[in-house]
Amino acid sequence: MAGGTYSFVGLNTLGYPDYRDLATGRTLVADPGGSYSIAAIDGQLAVPPPDGRWQAGSGAPPGPPPAPPAVPPVPPVPAVEGSEAA
Repeated sequence: MAGGTYSFVGLNTLGYPDYRDLATGRTLVADPGGSYSIAAIDGQLAVPPPDGRWQAGSGAPPGPPPAPPAVPPVPPVPAVEGSEAA
């Protein structure tokens, strides 16, 4: 029974009756943000389920997107001679 560890990125809890959660030995029930070691029960289905709700990885749920780069400060404009108010 080949398998792997994947993060579930679906928005709702879903049951996968053709897959086994290797940590519990039971039918896979995936909660949003969960990480699961899974295998196909019959050993022939694709792992992870091909529904677009899984990411391969170390088992950690996906984190927030990276912060945008910092905007550099605008350099001061040099004063022009004779432009100061009296």
